[in-house]
Amino acid sequence: MAGEIDEHPRIVRCGKLQRVKLAWEQVRAFRARRHRLDKRAPRAAMLRVAGEICGLHAQVLSSAELSLWARVEGLPREAVQRALWKDGTLVKTWAMRGTLHLLPRAELPVFIGALSTYTHFLKHAWLKYFGVTSDELETVIAALAKVLPGCALTREELAEAVAAHTGSAKNGAVLRQSWGVMLKPAAFRGQLCFAQGEPRRVRFTHPGRIQAMPSEQALRELARRYLSAYGPATRADFSSWWGESAAQSQRLLESLDPMEVEIDGERAYLLPGDAREAARAKPEGMVRLLPAFDPYVVGAPRRGGLFPLKHKARIYRPQGWISPALLVDGGVAGLWRHERSGRGLSVRLEPFARLTKPVRAAASRSARRTATSLPTKAVHSCIARSGDTIRNSPCQLSRTGWLARRRSASSDRLAAGGRDLLLHRLAPAEGATGLAIPIERVVEVALERMDDAVQPGGQRGVVFLHDVVGRLPVAGREQVHSAEQIAVRHASRSFTIPADAQASSGRVPGPDTADSTR
Repeated sequence: MAGEIDEHPRIVRCGKLQRVKLAWEQVRAFRARRHRLDKRAPRAAMLRVAGEICGLHAQVLSSAELSLWARVEGLPREAVQRALWKDGTLVKTWAMRGTLHLLPRAELPVFIGALSTYTHFLKHAWLKYFGVTSDELETVIAALAKVLPGCALTREELAEAVAAHTGSAKNGAVLRQSWGVMLKPAAFRGQLCFAQGEPRRVRFTHPGRIQAMPSEQALRELARRYLSAYGPATRADFSSWWGESAAQSQRLLESLDPMEVEIDGERAYLLPGDAREAARAKPEGMVRLLPAFDPYVVGAPRRGGLFPLKHKARIYRPQGWISPALLVDGGVAGLWRHERSGRGLSVRLEPFARLTKPVRAAASRSARRTATSLPTKAVHSCIARSGDTIRNSPCQLSRTGWLARRRSASSDRLAAGGRDLLLHRLAPAEGATGLAIPIERVVEVALERMDDAVQPGGQRGVVFLHDVVGRLPVAGREQVHSAEQIAVRHASRSFTIPADAQASSGRVPGPDTADSTR
């Protein structure tokens, strides 16, 4: 953006609020600094960084590792896995918006105190859909608190333990047929989290005793942390990130006595103590490669400012997939992907516009640095022309032409990248192909991914599953009224990983390529 940056904020009194005028260049630089993207934090600050940005998105565990790698200096390749499964200083659980996050264990009192205010699963329509009463749901949550401590149970083992503890086969059946949705309320209450599992086999455990912060205090603290890392922000931004109503978001933000900020004519909120730092922030040539689902991109306002609006659809993909991003001075300046070749790795940068020579050099260095976090010996990076586009689907596990044609525009939107998603969740070790997966397992993974995007029952969910799985017969699909019935009807069938599934570009790196729960 042209023009000089005013380092001295102009403050305008406006009722109880104070208003500061900022430019987007300042906002981008300020946010990048708050996310430790301008200068990496020392290795010992890994947990503090995870807490400062309100947790790490863990839909793909390797993306969470790369998110920390972009923010922490000299982080060992195994640091996140050790913190999760050996030290216990990180916890994998369902958090904001019901999505998977890695949270510092020491910060759980704040997060659980706030998450415990989620009540959407107590509404009549939700309970009716899953065929349970509020009393039965509370019974299941209480049973989980009794059977999980000291254990690491699969979903089936968990269902059996709950049924035995409550003396009710229905309570166990609820956990078997809900594909993980019924476990989220327990996670919000601090009664369940993930344990170390095996490929394609998730296990759950208890996070231990948590002295949750009082709910109102926790909500205010979470709102403060959000503004500290993602501000300036509007109430719509916070509502989208937190997953609750705009009215509640407005109330929480105003309870912080924030400063009102004007960004190119638009009003937003900022913590009062951050105004001077935001006003002094300026571009300094920072370049980073952020992985898929990086919190910086997930938390960006969808109205633009941190990215070019004309490229929004390339960054925010169908079914909630967030593309890996090339970040320049806090703004998304392009995308990136990588592909393996033998023991080497090729990183391809795809800028939205022509990059200056210094930025190109910094981007290449960042690509090589990012690649060092992966188990590979040789690294090659290249920068595509600005007009090039990514033609692979969000997971990019199969070649473009492999996706089957869809039968309607609506099913096309639902199934975009669906096959690749299933391959990403189900594929065996690198190089192994032709593995037959029971069709009910394929459906289970599809349902886990579509929890928050599409209601799994009804015609839209059925169309989604038929288009994604492909091997399911089309005839009679109008008579199938729930996704669970598909799994039952086709339990004897199997889905075979195609031979070309492992050969494609852009696979999300890391040891969790079979991570099977959203």
